[in-house]
Amino acid sequence: MTYIDFARNLTRVSLGLCVLTIVLATLGLLWKDRRFVFAARNSQIAGAFAVVGASLGLIAGFFMGDYGTKYIFSYSESKVDPYYKFAGLWAGLDGSILFWAMILGILAAVVAWQFRRERDHPIGARLEPYVYIVFALVQGFFFMVMVFVADPFLQLADDLSHSNQMLLTFLRNNGLLTPEGLPADGAGLNPLLQNYWMTIHPPMMYAAFVSYTVPFAYAIAALLAGEVGSYWIRKTRRWILIAWLFNTNGIILGSLWAYEVLGWGGYWAWDPVENASFLPWLTGTAFLHSVMIQERRDMLAGWNFFLVALTFFMSIFGTFLTRSGIVSSVHAFASGSVGVWFGWFLVVLVVVPAFLIAFRYRMLRSRHTIDTYFSREAIFLLNNLILVAITLAVVFLTLYPYLTNKFLSRPISVSVPVYNLVCTPLFVVMLLMTAVGPGMGWIRTAPRTIARNLAGPAIVSLPLAAFTQWLAFSVIRGGDLDQPVATSAHLYPSFIVVFAAWLIMTSLAWEVIRAVRSQSKTRGAASALLRLVTLNNRRYGGYIVHYGLATIAIGIVCSSVYRYNTEVQLEKGQRYEIQGGYVLNVGEGEIDEPQGAYISTRVPIEIEWGGRPYDRVEPEKRFYPKTGYRFEEQHTTEVAIARSVSEDFYIYFDHVADGRGYIFNIYRNPLINLVWFGWFLMIFGGIWAALPLGRRRIGLAD
Repeated sequence: MTYIDFARNLTRVSLGLCVLTIVLATLGLLWKDRRFVFAARNSQIAGAFAVVGASLGLIAGFFMGDYGTKYIFSYSESKVDPYYKFAGLWAGLDGSILFWAMILGILAAVVAWQFRRERDHPIGARLEPYVYIVFALVQGFFFMVMVFVADPFLQLADDLSHSNQMLLTFLRNNGLLTPEGLPADGAGLNPLLQNYWMTIHPPMMYAAFVSYTVPFAYAIAALLAGEVGSYWIRKTRRWILIAWLFNTNGIILGSLWAYEVLGWGGYWAWDPVENASFLPWLTGTAFLHSVMIQERRDMLAGWNFFLVALTFFMSIFGTFLTRSGIVSSVHAFASGSVGVWFGWFLVVLVVVPAFLIAFRYRMLRSRHTIDTYFSREAIFLLNNLILVAITLAVVFLTLYPYLTNKFLSRPISVSVPVYNLVCTPLFVVMLLMTAVGPGMGWIRTAPRTIARNLAGPAIVSLPLAAFTQWLAFSVIRGGDLDQPVATSAHLYPSFIVVFAAWLIMTSLAWEVIRAVRSQSKTRGAASALLRLVTLNNRRYGGYIVHYGLATIAIGIVCSSVYRYNTEVQLEKGQRYEIQGGYVLNVGEGEIDEPQGAYISTRVPIEIEWGGRPYDRVEPEKRFYPKTGYRFEEQHTTEVAIARSVSEDFYIYFDHVADGRGYIFNIYRNPLINLVWFGWFLMIFGGIWAALPLGRRRIGLAD
């Protein structure tokens, strides 16, 4: 038995352990015998070791060049860099399913280990077997997909499909097989995926999607056990915050990948798979805020169960989009029967939670109601509804081409402006509600108090918003010149979004100042601030997250509305001036170098600004030659970016047909780095909120 066969058998063992966990946990429930529950716990932990072993076996195959395994042949080659061999685990459909199952197995083991401390808690003891059953069912689904339709350990010689037999015939006829009948090399990883962000972005997204399983398992367990109080929320708040952090990281890292690899000057195009990563983030954000209402006012218990189920559904829905073939995307995997499996799984994820919520309806009814719209819980609920509305709008627009093709026999595509037209107003309202929230109290706040709390921040935000626009448009961009910006765009979305973002920051700053003033009566201001952010890290971590959100909003609107783009044909050694006082000096020659699996061609460019040297960049073209195993030549473009605090100077090139010059595509993106700085603030704030520093439970903001 080879190590690949052993790894494949470990996936079968993992599936068997899932079944065993379900049986043991069920017997523990039926016979009320905790010994069976303890055995189910051990079975779940053992399953983690099995699936990790299977994953290590596949990774070993990549590094050892086991090209007789179809998956390794398809996504690796001898010349590829080692970190891309490691990333081969999640580069394709079959391996990504195994990677998902591995993370899920590890999280299941962590949850099982945590239950050792809950054995004396009556509610924890009641929920434990149900949690194991839900986890095992979800894990079992992924293992069944691997065993029956997406086996990453399938050998080329064992694949009887027509396309694979044609491949083997081609390799055999061209002498590309070893005496043992195995390929001597692989077809190689998709060149678009050979980027350092590719080694980070997918694991972040998988970790996010899988982590949403934990609150889902607890929620279903609570509904099954009839323990619909706040216990399950307390146990899952940190888990969903961790998932949300991974999700946020994954979205931004994916944006960086698109920005640096795809060569269109942007970072978000409402691509179907981009949308898939965004959907659970929206509903997860809604849940993080909604649970505060249940904790504070004992309200919206049913809504919180719905949000958790919807968030997990969206994480699987995103996986379905990439694997079903119903959408066209550079991120998507090839379609096949895997999509059918995920489609039926989605049906189960709709029916089961809906039935359980309806079944427990009487237990979920709130004892309190929202007394007035002028309260923090009302603002939170409104923001929840806006986030869910954005989610539904994005789902509909994403599926619209598929639906029109299905029912009208012709696909009608949805462009970026349509997404912006539908979603931007909702985002603006969300930003304004985020600004208003901190100035409102629970239960009831007098309108006069709200006006007083917002008046100062609003007065300060107006000139700050105007200054930000002037800085981005007049100073950095250089005004209209040859590419005028529509007059209406200065007001909407530009000024309104920037004003709302500044209102968030100034209102939060006002809240912090007031809190420090009240605390500094007995201690210094610095000591008071440190005490506040430490003992109330839940609240102030959330404030930092909101600062990050506002910063990202400013970066997005300024880099989108005030972007400058030009295309110009230049010859070697030519000098060219573009808007904003920049001068390009094209080098006299190209730099051609072989780099592993590809040949790199770089064009050196000296950039001047204001008559002085600004930066030196080398946009690049990569040529992947045709080999016996790579059946066609491939070209990719690597952009060059001269970064500064104020803007990015973004450039890539194509050769002119006669070979004498280049066509340069140049973008200037004002304040785009605020997007990446806002990302840092959101991650830092989320981590700060998650730390067990203060006297309150975990969350984003009060």
